[in-house]
Amino acid sequence: MSNELATQGSTGHKDPVHNQQQNADQLQERLKDVRIECYYQLWTYFIPLNKQEELITTPVIENEIRREDVKGECQDPKACAIWTNEHAKQLFTILSYLGKGGSWIHRMYRDGVSDDDLPLVPEKQGNRVVRLRRKSDKGVIPTFDTWRDGDLEEFVRLQWWVLVPRFDMHNLKCQEFREETVLPLMEAKSKGALDEVIPQMKLAGFSTVTAYQIHSAHHNFWSLCSIPEDEQPRVAIKTLLDTDNEEEYEKERSILEKLGPYNHRHLIKLLSTYRLKKQYSFIFPCAQANLRNFWEMRKQPTFDKVTLLWSITQMYGLASALELIHNFKTTIDLKPPGGVLLDDNLKIKVKKGEEKFGRHGDIKPENILWFKEAWENEEARKSKEVDMMGILKITDLGLGRFHGRESRSNVDPKTVNATPTYEPPECKLEKPVSRAYDIWSMACLYLEFVTWLLEGPEAIHDFADARGQRREALLTIDDRIYTIVRDPIINDDNFFTILRDENNARSAVIREAVVEWVERLHTHRNCSKAIHELLDLTMNHLLRPYSDQRIDSSSLKIEMRNILEKAKFNPDYLEPRPHESLRLSPSAATSQNNPPRRSVRFDTWPTTHSPPRSPS
Repeated sequence: MSNELATQGSTGHKDPVHNQQQNADQLQERLKDVRIECYYQLWTYFIPLNKQEELITTPVIENEIRREDVKGECQDPKACAIWTNEHAKQLFTILSYLGKGGSWIHRMYRDGVSDDDLPLVPEKQGNRVVRLRRKSDKGVIPTFDTWRDGDLEEFVRLQWWVLVPRFDMHNLKCQEFREETVLPLMEAKSKGALDEVIPQMKLAGFSTVTAYQIHSAHHNFWSLCSIPEDEQPRVAIKTLLDTDNEEEYEKERSILEKLGPYNHRHLIKLLSTYRLKKQYSFIFPCAQANLRNFWEMRKQPTFDKVTLLWSITQMYGLASALELIHNFKTTIDLKPPGGVLLDDNLKIKVKKGEEKFGRHGDIKPENILWFKEAWENEEARKSKEVDMMGILKITDLGLGRFHGRESRSNVDPKTVNATPTYEPPECKLEKPVSRAYDIWSMACLYLEFVTWLLEGPEAIHDFADARGQRREALLTIDDRIYTIVRDPIINDDNFFTILRDENNARSAVIREAVVEWVERLHTHRNCSKAIHELLDLTMNHLLRPYSDQRIDSSSLKIEMRNILEKAKFNPDYLEPRPHESLRLSPSAATSQNNPPRRSVRFDTWPTTHSPPRSPS
């Protein structure tokens, strides 16, 4: 296109004025042809950077100057064209879109106006734009003094269609955008389960996540992959609802930035950040589904060695990602000022010494994303390790904010659509929280994962219903009567039960329904030795009522690696080996000093052991 514009001469035309207008109109029309409508803002467009490079070249600029400068004001069109292409390409693009490129750019050249002066600042009298100033020194540009008010207003509006930002994944510092900035966002082409879930989905009441396509000329996110332009993955833009909340933004941004170079396969990667209209936003790769969606989409999972090995691989990967988060020391204090106020008026604080260690704080299936493919680089994309079942990644790093249950100055916790399902007992016991908080949550997720694997997604709902069923209000242990503490109206689906003795002291035990459900899984016809060991690991070392009873993330990673290695190299390890029916005691599941053993069987709910005392 640009060559055609550059080589069309004016010789042979009887009307040079008509000819120059015709060619100016031609470039203007071609710019209009390549413009793209901004998906989130009707009747607003942007001209992609690659099209600006393609259409606006030195020969084209020189040709336009020679055609339109009928009075011969420009003494050296070639020098002006070279300077314009190097220093004022965007300015020339704006002028050309207005049909004024060749006739005005040499005057901008004369006045030294370049792209460095953009965006030009309007000077108004009432509602009328009467002058344009440089952004740097605010000096008035004499060239525009002869322009009509309407043309000045059009320049001010259309300059934003050309000054469209480009995102660089290697620079995660916040880009500050003017309110008028047009982002290069297009309607998402590739479809996934999240299309129905997040065109505008609120996460924990504090942010929105929207799926978009960013024009390929305005980012380098997939530069390490050989991806055709028409197959570019979508991105998910997470926008914090709290305006001007720089502290919360910086917590998440800084840790994501520092975790990024590790390129962990099971941890979401931050691509870029920006601030627009006082709101902070993060750009991430967009998943095809979250883990909850993934389970629901597979109503009857194929139970074979491939599915089982994939599931164990992903659970190991999540444990490995959590270890990276937990062993990363931040430079920012993650201790919430004044503690965290829960929506039931309980207050929790961060355990001393844990303030600067990374924590997630909201591990649940909705915060585990499923990607059909990996896009980190070409090697990851083609890796056989990421098979046709995809890869899971931890996202929405609360990192100590506990945002699903946290009260903020301008958010009523009663309006937050969050669930305390996966939170540990220390929240209700008002004990300091630590990285062990995430270990409990991971245990809950593992139990649901195994439930889906053996019985499908409906069984996950049945599991929640079983935990939510009301039982006797009193529990007798060692001839002492304990009152079960619960909401008088709402049945929660926690994995633990809070007990209160006659002195009003509180303690925690694993909920009876959880113990019964794990027994059910052990006796399932497809339960293999691998699943038995996974369930034992979860109940013995992760789902423990008190935080000091739980293993840390490094130990969890080692244990899961052992299970994975045996699953890879021992075929019998994945063969069904269901246990006979047995009962686990809440005491065995909760004893502070004696973890439960699978060799112990109970035919009835035992009452021979007292619940452990809450550690101080």
